[in-house]
Amino acid sequence: MNITERYEKIFEADPFWGKTSMNIGQFHGGVQVNIVPNYSEIQLDFRVISEEDKEKAVELVRKTGEEIAKKYKVRFAEEIFNYHPPIFTSPDNHYVEKFLQAAGVREVIITKYCTDGATIIPIKKIPFIIFGPGD
Repeated sequence: MNITERYEKIFEADPFWGKTSMNIGQFHGGVQVNIVPNYSEIQLDFRVISEEDKEKAVELVRKTGEEIAKKYKVRFAEEIFNYHPPIFTSPDNHYVEKFLQAAGVREVIITKYCTDGATIIPIKKIPFIIFGPGD
């Protein structure tokens, strides 16, 4: 079973957040088309919806890589070079309520964004609000 087939079996969709995504973003190997490469490197991008899915993603890569390495008698190593946990502020948060009142907005729309907040918020441990155009 290849990694995409395993991905389909491992990750379940959440009614709101959707499903953790996996992208085979880069694949490198060798130096010339007519020479068997002495190495290959693959970079995967997972957009996880939970801490649990992060662990599943790491295990998926590790297990698949180790099985391929054993089968073809090669070495395998994995490295997480960037990780940002999903972030969320409850609409019931005091600051959210105050912001809505000050902005004259009644409805909270919870949406999925890719934002620099994923880098800042976990460090600062503060509530955040995205407000502006778009849907």
